[in-house]
This record gives sequence, C-alpha cells and structure tokens, in this order.
Amino acid sequence: MSGHPATTAPPQWSDDELRADWAARNAPPPSVPGAPGDRDTGAWALPLITTLVLLLLAPVALGLAGLSVMATDSCGPDNCSAALMGTLDAIFVTVTVGGVLSLVSLVVCWALPWRLGQRVRRRWAAAVAVAPHLLVVLMVFALPAG
Repeated sequence: MSGHPATTAPPQWSDDELRADWAARNAPPPSVPGAPGDRDTGAWALPLITTLVLLLLAPVALGLAGLSVMATDSCGPDNCSAALMGTLDAIFVTVTVGGVLSLVSLVVCWALPWRLGQRVRRRWAAAVAVAPHLLVVLMVFALPAG
C-alpha cells in the first residue's frame, strides 16, 4: 500500500444546508459599524429642515439685530440704561459669535455619517445651528426700556 492515510468521505449536505452555512459564515456581525442595517435612510431630513429654517430665520435675526439700535433713539446712546446697553451688546455678540457657531454646526450636521449611531449628534448640531438666531430674536423682543 502507498503511504497515504485513509480518507473518509465528506458528509453529504443538502443545498439548503450549504446555503445556510455559507450565509451564516459570511454575514457581518450586527455590532459592526457600517453594517447594512446601520444606515440611517432619513438622515438627510434634519439637515435639510435646519437649512431651510436658517434660510428664513437668519435674515430675520440679523435684520432685527440691526434695527434694535433704534431703541436708543429716545434716550440717546449716552443717557440709556445700563440694562438696555448691556442687552444690545449681548445681541451683537450673539449675532457675530452665534453666526459662526451656526455655520459650523450646520456643516457638521450635513457632514456627519448617515448612520444610526450619529442620530443624536446630528440632532444636537441642528439645535446648536438654530439656537443663536432664536436667541437674538428673543433678546430683541425682550429689550428693556431705555
């Protein structure tokens, strides 16, 4: 006899068993980021809504901030209350810093990967993008007396 060991016949599997075994071996584990089930198909909606809200709200906030200086017309800039002048300063700081923060947050909102794990971050970025403009509008409508 030759020096080959005796081989046994491979087990006979049905086609269904082979397919099930192949699928089980080649399926990605569910905890892997980037698995097909991890994609957030509605991720585009929140950045789009945020962009549309900002297209309407940002010019209003900027216009109201520009018109808020007229609150000093009755008292003159030197005789106005400290509360009014402090609020006007806060409005202009919010417009400048908040505008940059809003733009950065909007870019982050669009740039985050469209995965389910990024949903909360996307919501926070959208809220931070809108908040400065809402704050400016609220401060303008709540200006103290001069």
